[in-house]
Amino acid sequence: MTMRRISSSCTLLHKWSVVIPFIGLLIAYAHIRQHPFPEDPRFIACFLVFAVAMCAVHVAFSLKLADEVLDAGDRLRVRRRGVEVTIALADIERVWKRWWSNPDQIVLQLRSPGELGERIAFIPQTDLLGFGGKAVLTDLRRRVSEARTRLQPGRRR
Repeated sequence: MTMRRISSSCTLLHKWSVVIPFIGLLIAYAHIRQHPFPEDPRFIACFLVFAVAMCAVHVAFSLKLADEVLDAGDRLRVRRRGVEVTIALADIERVWKRWWSNPDQIVLQLRSPGELGERIAFIPQTDLLGFGGKAVLTDLRRRVSEARTRLQPGRRR
C-alpha cells in the first residue's frame, strides 16, 4: 500500500531551531564573562532564568513532536526518535490543533496510551506560505469519525 506523508518534512529543523540559538546565547554569556566589566547580578540571574525557561518550554513541546507521520489509509504510521508505531484511525479518540503554536501542530489523542504515549503531536505538511494544515486536520477528523462509526454502527456523533 502506498503511504502519503502528512507531516512536515521540516520537523527536524523546527526541533533544533531553538536549541542552536540557545547554544549561541551560552557562548555569548561565556564571552561576556571573560571580559572585565561591572557585573550586575540581576542581569546575570535574569539571563540564566530566561535561558532555562526557554529550554524548558522547547523541550516540553517541540522535542515531543513526531518526526514523521504517514497516512496508510485506515492507519497512520508514526515515527519519533527511532520508535515507529502503526495506529488505526479507530484507535484515535480526538484530533485537534494547537492554535497557539507556530507552526501549528495537530494532536492525536489516543483511546489508550501506546509506545509514544497517549498524545501524538506533529506539524502538518503545508505549502510555502504555511497554508494546508487545516486541510490535513479536517481530513483526519472526518476519517477518524468514519472509522469509529464503522466499528460502532449504532453510535451517533
